[in-house]
Amino acid sequence: MTLPTTTSLCATRRSSSEPTTAGKSTVVEALRLIAVATNRLINGKSTFRRPPDWLDLPAREIGLTPSVRGLAAGGHADSLFHLYSAPPAVVTATFSSGSMVIVHVGRDEQIFVTARRGDGSQIRSSASASTLGAGRIG
Repeated sequence: MTLPTTTSLCATRRSSSEPTTAGKSTVVEALRLIAVATNRLINGKSTFRRPPDWLDLPAREIGLTPSVRGLAAGGHADSLFHLYSAPPAVVTATFSSGSMVIVHVGRDEQIFVTARRGDGSQIRSSASASTLGAGRIG
């Protein structure tokens, strides 16, 4: 995957050859979800809606609910919160422009995506998604 902007990851002291509990798959799946979410945001054809009932977010947090069936962890989205905490998991990417894409991951591969520009204002429509400041990933 080619990232169009500077991306930082917090690294641990473990290597990619560490045991399966080291979290490598979690990082890979988080990056895949961010790529899918960002690309769907900037394609300009997404429908924005209020947060789903499984999230405890204010109704003003408008976002997307794109389908990711079969994408996350080969059909096992639970890897994003397994052994860490109960769902929903939250994956946040901050791009070099300061913009953010936030992916909330629930059970059964449900996701809700919100985004903010570098100034903190929320992306609330497909038209405004072009001002996100992130390019296509992949």
